[in-house]
Amino acid sequence: MDPIRLTYDVPVTQSLAFALFVDEFSRWWPREFSRDPLAFESASLGGVAGADVTWTSSDGGVDVWGRIEVLQPGEQVTWWCWWQGEENAPSHVSVRFSENDWGSRVHFEHDGWREANAAFRAAYEQWPLIMAAYVLHTRRRGFDQDPRIDGEQQRGVA
Repeated sequence: MDPIRLTYDVPVTQSLAFALFVDEFSRWWPREFSRDPLAFESASLGGVAGADVTWTSSDGGVDVWGRIEVLQPGEQVTWWCWWQGEENAPSHVSVRFSENDWGSRVHFEHDGWREANAAFRAAYEQWPLIMAAYVLHTRRRGFDQDPRIDGEQQRGVA
């Protein structure tokens, strides 16, 4: 089964792109893509290899939906994923960051599909919408940090 591969150019440095993805995961993750959007409070990538990937709800409940495999600051984060409930047959998410002429490039890949988790693959077709929220977050931060853009030019930027 083919992996889901997405690539984005974002207007921030490689290290900031990584930090915005990992450290501000809860700020950009769309609540609509949690198990209970109405109760969604926060999301976390844990910050270190071996940490849980979680959603926290407004009642204090924590939903573990993955485990960090690799976390190399500024370079990549990978995790085993069971967002749709396939904990016994997790898939694998990898996000790598590299510099480019415009800022940085983000390489997203969700793979590890096999017979045991194939039924869950279609549910992950939402990644482009989720990653669009991340790209928007980086663009907002990129404009905040670009001295060439004043407040008047920032209005209306999505």
